[in-house]
Amino acid sequence: MGSSQSSNHDKDENLTAILTLLFMVFTLLWYFWIWKKPSRNPLPPLPPGPRGLPLLGYLPFLGADLHLEFTDMARVYGPIYKLKLGTKLCVVISSPELVKQVVRDHDATISDRDPSIAAVICSFGASDIAFGSYGSDWRKLRKVFVSRMMSKTNLDDCYALRREEVHKSISHIYHDKIGIPTDLGRVAFSIAINSTMRMLWGATLQGTDFSEDYRKLVAEMMDLFVKPNISDYFPAVARYDIQGIERQAKKVQYEIDKILSWAIKERMKNGGLQQKQDRKDFLQFLLENNNNNHENGSTSLTMQQLKALLMV
Repeated sequence: MGSSQSSNHDKDENLTAILTLLFMVFTLLWYFWIWKKPSRNPLPPLPPGPRGLPLLGYLPFLGADLHLEFTDMARVYGPIYKLKLGTKLCVVISSPELVKQVVRDHDATISDRDPSIAAVICSFGASDIAFGSYGSDWRKLRKVFVSRMMSKTNLDDCYALRREEVHKSISHIYHDKIGIPTDLGRVAFSIAINSTMRMLWGATLQGTDFSEDYRKLVAEMMDLFVKPNISDYFPAVARYDIQGIERQAKKVQYEIDKILSWAIKERMKNGGLQQKQDRKDFLQFLLENNNNNHENGSTSLTMQQLKALLMV
């Protein structure tokens, strides 16, 4: 009996070994057939780049100072190189010549990128020109932004708002800061931020709690943009929102939407579109543009797109 059981056990082990060997051979043959066979339309080779770990890619090796690390890698791999971050393949460019080719010569080809979850949420579903997909809607948004908002005529119309903000800041220093050391860099930064806010919606938010709330919300939004999110690198686990970034982004976007809706409502209330011609702001331009183009729809925007442009 013992000899018979031993013989059967040996046969089972041999059969297992044979099946394992056959499986390995089949896997190797399948790999070489599927992945190594020449393609009829072979893709150009990818640029060089550092090796990473399986599944994680180069994520574990990235530190906090990305600009310094990218500069160091450019010295090793050249002005264009690849990085595997989780399941995402990224290409880094670090020379003015290549940046010029990407943003000017081949912008339509490379315009569609994979925005982060936080960016999609805070841009009202990628409804702006920063994160939206290239197409007819994007071209319409860009046309409104360049020709209606950022044209020389409109910027000149905002001159009174900028001048008033500069005069206010200088007056504050002259009357309240005499004999006190003043950080001019901080003053200049404050003037730039305040002028930008005035150009967005004039005096609509001036003297309200919304103005300061909006500054804090935008700062929080920018933090969410740059914070690494596991869900961006591993879409398979995005539903779990492990770091809570999606929940935070939705909360910020909800609060920003309330402020923008209030500002638009206040401007439109009781014929609020009638403003002094020398004190126009971007919100005024957008609302006037929508009123003038509502029928033909050439450059008319949805309320979601209008808010997204203000966020840009």
